[in-house]
Amino acid sequence: MNRISSRISRVSGRDMEMLLNYPVNLQGLKTLITSHHEQYLVWPDSKVPFCETEWLKKLDYDEGHRSYYCMIDREAVGHIAIRKTDMQHTMRIVFVVVAPVYRKRGIGHYMLDEIEKICMREKLAEKLTLRVRSYNKIAQSLYQKCGYKVYAVEGTAIDMEKHLNERTR
Repeated sequence: MNRISSRISRVSGRDMEMLLNYPVNLQGLKTLITSHHEQYLVWPDSKVPFCETEWLKKLDYDEGHRSYYCMIDREAVGHIAIRKTDMQHTMRIVFVVVAPVYRKRGIGHYMLDEIEKICMREKLAEKLTLRVRSYNKIAQSLYQKCGYKVYAVEGTAIDMEKHLNERTR
């Protein structure tokens, strides 16, 4: 994996950084997704049990998608990915998960902030979108705190977006 974070942050006195997951290695994701319920929250439509082929296809670097691990002391404590969309200058945030013992420590906020910086620095996107389920109140709150706004609701699916040029306003 390649170090890509623009900064190393600290959590509980330990260094935290983002690493590009290339070539894609699913071991960290398998460790972070601790149950079928967790997998459902991360990707409701995925096959259970965890199907490597399915996940590798969704994270294919050669198709323009990117997968990142948040690392503390060489341990994956979080994951976030971005996928190309049909819309120009727009990427979709997917597969956001933080290890249970590291939740409520700012890691989700750190990962979103870093992915936004990466998209701007590497000119991957000017807008990020994501989908969160109405029953995932913790994730909804995080996304709202990070500046994501609702633009569509269909059933339990809430689609949110953030224009990255608004980061500095």
